[in-house]
Amino acid sequence: MTTTTTTLEYKVSKGQIESSFDLGSKHVKICTYKNHKGLVSYAQAGELDLSGSFGSFSFMMFSDYSRTWVIAPKARATEKNLIATHQEALSKLDEIKAEVQAFYEKGNN
Repeated sequence: MTTTTTTLEYKVSKGQIESSFDLGSKHVKICTYKNHKGLVSYAQAGELDLSGSFGSFSFMMFSDYSRTWVIAPKARATEKNLIATHQEALSKLDEIKAEVQAFYEKGNN
């Protein structure tokens, strides 16, 4: 299922949702999935390489941006709950973009 919000498309697949966009030279992913804390949405920036057959996303721990934006404790990983949690993260898109830009403007990677 692919759905469009006012800013990004997202796809629900195998118990997770992912949205992504380019911001300057970085590619930013916003992902929502279930883990031991509940439903979690995080943003992560890195490099997107589309030169191969499948393309790849590379992220350098401690050098590239990564932050958890939403935690829905004790939530079941139903499609409805995943979408609601992901939309909560997407509602913070302007904050996420500003934080990612500030992270790299400070000289991080």
